Amino acid sequence: MEISGTGLRDNRSRHRQSAVTLIEVLVAMGIFSVILTLVVVLFVNGYHTYSGESVKTYRFRRSAIALDAACRELRHVERIYSPDISLLSQNEGYAPVKGKTPPFTFVEHDPSSGAEAVVAYSTDKASHALVRMLYDPQYDPNDASTQRIVAQKNMAQSVNDLTLRIVNAPSAAGLNIQFMEIRLSTLGEKTSFELRSKVRMGGSF
Repeated sequence: MEISGTGLRDNRSRHRQSAVTLIEVLVAMGIFSVILTLVVVLFVNGYHTYSGESVKTYRFRRSAIALDAACRELRHVERIYSPDISLLSQNEGYAPVKGKTPPFTFVEHDPSSGAEAVVAYSTDKASHALVRMLYDPQYDPNDASTQRIVAQKNMAQSVNDLTLRIVNAPSAAGLNIQFMEIRLSTLGEKTSFELRSKVRMGGSF
């Protein structure tokens, strides 16, 4: 049996063509893998950025709602039980912290119903929450047995500090008007942001 040289050369040529095609496929797969990795990295980074901004917006909105609710109540303050007025009047203000300093406790008068309620605000450092407490109507600041909490609600999360300060501002008529300045500091992922508000007090202290 005779094998011609031309047939052998054709076989070698086909093998070389097959080898070149395989290398091209491997190179193409490598390039595709690199592109796919870059796309995945960009997608993950974008998702994390979006999630972080969504959480920040949610915290800001909850804090703003809580601050607005506190301001509405402070407009109807009749009496302040704690802390002492001198602490609220100092330049740095007063920060109620659970387990460290007494809550900011006051009597709120509801003009629509005429009823009174004893309300308190404090921050819980363990859960980073702004807490609103409603006390028993028989609350007596001098009798611990009457200081029973009947309802409690976390008004905002990721709260760092709540600071309150009474500010006296004379009016054009020469009257002394009292305002309560409220600062609510909320924790962020890297930095904190602060909300401020000032509301005219319902009573005179």
